[in-house]
Amino acid sequence: MKEMAVKLGTDCTLVCLDDKSIGEPGSPTSTGVRAHNKSLIPEGAKLSALDHDCHIHGAVPSVLLDVELPQCKDDSFYNNVLHVIVKDAKDSSSVIDTKEKNAPKKLKAFIERHCRAWQYSFQRLPADKPLHWLPDPTKGPDGTFQPLEDLLGIEAIDRDCPGLSDKGTITENDKKHKGVLIGGKVRSFIMCCLCGKRRVVYCKERLSRQQVTDIEVVQDNLLYTCGSMLFPYGHRNHETVVVKDGLECAAEMETTYSAGITTKFQPLCFYCGDTEVDSTSQTVQDE
Repeated sequence: MKEMAVKLGTDCTLVCLDDKSIGEPGSPTSTGVRAHNKSLIPEGAKLSALDHDCHIHGAVPSVLLDVELPQCKDDSFYNNVLHVIVKDAKDSSSVIDTKEKNAPKKLKAFIERHCRAWQYSFQRLPADKPLHWLPDPTKGPDGTFQPLEDLLGIEAIDRDCPGLSDKGTITENDKKHKGVLIGGKVRSFIMCCLCGKRRVVYCKERLSRQQVTDIEVVQDNLLYTCGSMLFPYGHRNHETVVVKDGLECAAEMETTYSAGITTKFQPLCFYCGDTEVDSTSQTVQDE
């Protein structure tokens, strides 16, 4: 993305937007960025930090940076004015304020015609300039990612994006809780606020009323996303009420969702998580 922005120069506007977490005073918070190199820590020490997407506060800082593009892709992209607003986690108001009843249809038609929304970017191309879409990361025959120049003008798809892996990974937390992440310990589910899939909640014992309330708080404040912990470090339920940390949004439903040993949930599609399915259908029966 940086290389493409520098290549386009004045024909490009690069805007970075993200919602940030509110950390706990005196406690380190992870950036959530996948590590490229191993960390250097003292022998016997434990490397840990609060999850960047998991906090229990209802206020969410939303950050926007209209990037001042450098001359080289290896230079800093953190120059220009940073805009920060604080919003309610439950706020679902539209960014467009209009009284026209057909405005949403117009907006949808415009996006379908002039824009492209993928895993890592939202792009809009001007109609009067012959520019290429930013291609998503694409692997070549040798399994390595291809350079930008080889992908320009090619209709690349986003299946090779690291965040779209449908297999997931096994994290250290998942290894530690492997005795709990089984069908006999299923207690509830939590919905990812990004993909909407139901992720199974596990606990050794039956959930107490307080634990049920704590899960509802996380759900109501849209604090859970696939791949994050259900409760942050230091929370009373952090080690007792858990989800699988290694799941990505593209991952299929967990088979334990339909185990039916401790509780029975609404039937849904195993592949996409859609609840609008017929419980007598062959697909649901097969799963």
